[in-house]
Amino acid sequence: GGGGGGVFERFGVTINTQMQQVTARVLPAAPLQLQSREGHLKTLGEGNMRERASWNMQGNMSADPAGRGKPPLPYCVIDFDPQMQEGERVWMDLKRALKDEHAILLDDRGPVFVIRNRWDFGGGGSSLQDERQEAEFYRRCQETMNSLRGQLTTEYQRLEESKHPKPAYAFVFVPGSGNDEQPRALIKTVLDRRLPNNVMIKKKAQKGGIQYASNIGLKVNIKMGGRNWWLDPNSEKSPAMKVIQELFRKEDLAVIGADVTHPTGARGGSNVHPSFVGMVASSDEQLATWTHSARAQTGKTEVIVDFGQQLNECLWARPGPDGRRRTRPPRHLIVVRDGVSDAQIQHVIDDEVRQIKELYRSYGAEYEKGLRLTVVCIQKRHNMRGTVAEGGGDGQLPPGTFLESFENIMLPQGCRGFWLCPHKGLIGTSHPSLCVLTEKRAFQEDGHLSEEALLHFLYHLCSLCQRATKTVSYAVPALYADHLAERAEILCWPLRPQWRQRSKELVRKKGQPRAEAETAINMACVQAAREANDHLKTAIPSAGVWTAQQGGGEARTSPWGLNFFL
Repeated sequence: GGGGGGVFERFGVTINTQMQQVTARVLPAAPLQLQSREGHLKTLGEGNMRERASWNMQGNMSADPAGRGKPPLPYCVIDFDPQMQEGERVWMDLKRALKDEHAILLDDRGPVFVIRNRWDFGGGGSSLQDERQEAEFYRRCQETMNSLRGQLTTEYQRLEESKHPKPAYAFVFVPGSGNDEQPRALIKTVLDRRLPNNVMIKKKAQKGGIQYASNIGLKVNIKMGGRNWWLDPNSEKSPAMKVIQELFRKEDLAVIGADVTHPTGARGGSNVHPSFVGMVASSDEQLATWTHSARAQTGKTEVIVDFGQQLNECLWARPGPDGRRRTRPPRHLIVVRDGVSDAQIQHVIDDEVRQIKELYRSYGAEYEKGLRLTVVCIQKRHNMRGTVAEGGGDGQLPPGTFLESFENIMLPQGCRGFWLCPHKGLIGTSHPSLCVLTEKRAFQEDGHLSEEALLHFLYHLCSLCQRATKTVSYAVPALYADHLAERAEILCWPLRPQWRQRSKELVRKKGQPRAEAETAINMACVQAAREANDHLKTAIPSAGVWTAQQGGGEARTSPWGLNFFL
């Protein structure tokens, strides 16, 4: 049995055709809080949270509506598909969703201004093999964005002269195409630092109805300073909440997410194309707002080279409860690291943990000695699938399934992991995440953070994505870091042609020594990472720009982070 044409048997290997059975338990659903339409905080019941790990905004309001007590929101419209009218229904649904669910009123006078441009050329990337075709495509992209910048400047000058309020939000419509990333990348390059915005495919907006408008409303609310939902700090259903909230109340805890994305051919990658690092840090005890840091490093490097520096940026950008700059770093860090393979995990984590400890040593002996560090690696690229044994309904793993007696023997010595399936999969696709724990000393049962509390907390983190009314497949800090790294990559689109051209010029020539060719490529990789970082200083500015306030202290004046990963 087991197939293989008898080859396995000749080597004394047999394969059991029965699936391995393991014990599991289902964790309690996250105690999410929203508001009723009457304005009272309420915790969602088990219902859909238990069965489908989802909820909706019907009859509910966000926990912290951005529009409450504020005047109507002035907005503008930028339309890259003027041949197709978005229709009155789109605006009716959007106004209804924003008003009912987030107390945001769109100005009844309509948009402050409307800019119409045509996006009448296809996507770029690796599909452009001809150099002249590629050069022409990027030239037209640059012309389109320069035109948009000029139109925005003209409109803002007109508003300045007429003393009319400037828009506080931009709704952008683009045509659907085979490569929707390209217009999004270009438009985000221009708009992200100017004002909060949403880019929508016009066909989807027309067909989406109130549910589509509700999904857009989630992003508008969070980008305008609201919070859609958070964990109930007083819930008795979760054994983790009491411990976690106690740590937050002491200003003693920050949750960190980190990820690295590597160049691929699908996005126009080349031999010198850099990798991009995204890092986020929680700003509040509701885990609804985050600071950020985005950088580039030489391509295919999995270790985050500047982990300590990026962590320092994120920690000191976190405002305190009074909105002013914090005066000390948190003593407990929960680091959720994404995308590290079994073969690299020990090397990567050892190096990044070393950088964290060196950073805290620079803060002073008191912080170095008092640091509590919990590191969790999330792995998703594996072939493990789970199903429920007999009597399990449709066979899908229920949301929150924790596999208790299943050991991964491929992990390095000193690491241990568990499988967690937080989301509701489609038929046959229950794909658990492997959570690998490394820093053992974090799990002493001394009233700090036990392993059981961490397990529940990681599951609850999967319900805190502020733009999805469902539990996602892995912890939100890692998800946000992944989004930030991808955004950093697409915002560096103007540099891709020169990187690809440089890569072509560095192809090893006949008779050229291998060492000489590799040295040239390595130098080009370092140069590309430097160019990307210079570009990101303006494309994704620091989350922590502080100004002195009357009465002492500093207040953050540039909380741009949510615009880059939500």
